[in-house]
Amino acid sequence: MKRGLCIVAFAFFAVEALLPALSAAQAAPPTDDTYTLASTATVNYGSAGMLKLAKGSDVFLHFDLSGLPSNGNVSLATLRLYVNSVTAEGSFDLYPVDATWTESSLTYGNQPSLGVSLTGGHPVEVTTASPSHFLIVDVTSLVQGWLKGTEPNNGIALELTSPSGAFAFDSKESTETSHQPELQLAFAGPTGPAGPPGPIGADGAAGLTGSAGPRGPSGPQGPPVSFKGAWSAKTAYGVGQAVSENGSSYVAMKATMGVDPATDVKNSVGNWALLAAAGAAAGLSGTTGQPFAVCLNSVNLASFANSATTACGCVNTLQATAIAGSSLQGAGSSPPIFYAGCTLHVAASSCTATTPGANPVVYSVCCVCE
Repeated sequence: MKRGLCIVAFAFFAVEALLPALSAAQAAPPTDDTYTLASTATVNYGSAGMLKLAKGSDVFLHFDLSGLPSNGNVSLATLRLYVNSVTAEGSFDLYPVDATWTESSLTYGNQPSLGVSLTGGHPVEVTTASPSHFLIVDVTSLVQGWLKGTEPNNGIALELTSPSGAFAFDSKESTETSHQPELQLAFAGPTGPAGPPGPIGADGAAGLTGSAGPRGPSGPQGPPVSFKGAWSAKTAYGVGQAVSENGSSYVAMKATMGVDPATDVKNSVGNWALLAAAGAAAGLSGTTGQPFAVCLNSVNLASFANSATTACGCVNTLQATAIAGSSLQGAGSSPPIFYAGCTLHVAASSCTATTPGANPVVYSVCCVCE
């Protein structure tokens, strides 16, 4: 009979395979193994060489763990069963036993009740391919409870869950194949020291530029600036006083005297700060402009030589040898005198020549200062 109250939930797994060697495992053989049969309820089968599991037949196993440390950290505990024969395929489940028993006195009539499924209701299947193979079932949680004393070690019972099924496992009394049931235990050792740190990896790619942060508060108001003219090494300057040097202007950030502003700013000393740098060098010369023309009307050629400088605005005093403008050639008793840089043009675009009148000869001329 099974109890309805679940005391401990157990994780499990079942694997049907040839048993691999467990290098970190310790095996615990059974102290007691037997089966019971409903049809012979008072018969004990403790000395049988096989453990028969079928409808109306249960298997009981007990393991002595007294030689193991109670504080042992069991990382894995598995029950290993060797399938000797399969008469009919089926499935079975595992249960903790509620009370003590011995293989020499246990019968179907006096067998103790059973606890809750150790597989969580996921029975282990046995097929016609199972003989001569081991079944491995995880019973870690149950064994951990045994070692810690939170669960009484009354062993494990196997009971058929399928409508049919009949198979047998080797017992510790088996003389044919001698693969008795075993608990295989793996213990976790203490955590070792941390290894040395590995090498630093390569820098990752630069991330996207973040959004601009909020504008910071305005700085304090600087001192008022007063201009003191050209800098002099003999003058003491206070904070906020400005000077000029070689076309640049500087403002004193500290009270200073004899400290050259340009040198101070170049070396980032902090006594002076640049207000405005000197402008660039003079630009290239422009192209020569057009001559400046002046129109003169009613010119008396006889007296023009005496007034040409004033009238034309020419300042040079060298006498020319000719007069530009053919219509004036030979006019008057002698060629009039004019000055270098001042040329007479008759009927220029901006001047119209007049017809010569009575003596004195009068013309309209254009005086061009070139």
